[in-house]
Amino acid sequence: MKFMTLKIAVASTLISMSVVSAHAGDFTNVPFTTPTATVVSGAANPIADQLFLDATSISWATGFDGLVAQSINYNATGGSGTLNLLSFTENDDIELAGQEVGDLYDFVYQDSRDGKLVFGTRVILEEEEEEEAVVDGGEEFEVELNFIYRGGFTNYSTSAAWLFLGDSDLRMYNAARTDSFDLDGPFAANAGLIRFQADISPEEGNPISGLYLVKTDATAYRFAENAIGYYQAGEEGQAVVGNFIGGYVASAVTAVPEPENFALFAIGLGVIANVARRRKAA
Repeated sequence: MKFMTLKIAVASTLISMSVVSAHAGDFTNVPFTTPTATVVSGAANPIADQLFLDATSISWATGFDGLVAQSINYNATGGSGTLNLLSFTENDDIELAGQEVGDLYDFVYQDSRDGKLVFGTRVILEEEEEEEAVVDGGEEFEVELNFIYRGGFTNYSTSAAWLFLGDSDLRMYNAARTDSFDLDGPFAANAGLIRFQADISPEEGNPISGLYLVKTDATAYRFAENAIGYYQAGEEGQAVVGNFIGGYVASAVTAVPEPENFALFAIGLGVIANVARRRKAA
């Protein structure tokens, strides 16, 4: 796992998104209702999807092959805004049923429109790995991802959205505050978790990735164990398999940075100190 905070170098070229040219959605409230979770659904057509944000331009952090968006300008029904990256972690070689299937990126953004924190999750399945079948009880089956979970939202509001970072991204089907692995409801409510449903599966001809966002009224964030989950639901006859890994969660107070972040801060301070010395010498 790699931790990054406020990466300084940014690709200077802004890439205009041409996937769609209109928007119909925004961050949409996903309420906690009990005992049954409320499911907030999207639509196959982004122009009719209440959860869709129209990304108008993106600046990419350098060194990550277009996988880490430093800032995202977007249009929505409530107005335009910019998601500015605060921190992210890169989780290489996530596993399902003991097989490496791809990478998972965990982002924390701040929305310029209202100053609120936005947690983002992007899973990227590797096509060459996707083609390798996983064996379960002697049966071979292809890997897919149906659910992404984010934890830490007890006592906080949640609103969901998604956008295209590129042609390889898949839309969010729906969002709900539940820990259920079932495809069909009703679902038992869970105040701490928000679940995004999709169907990331190259073998089915679907895109290999997706970026799913949740905005909260929390004022800070921290790193926690078992914060992010990814699961396949067994809709093709596979077992229900997945994992939970560490990631960022909503918090009232920002925690002390992880050791990797201290190293980054030290590098940044060293650069500033060197610049100051050169100016003084001149």
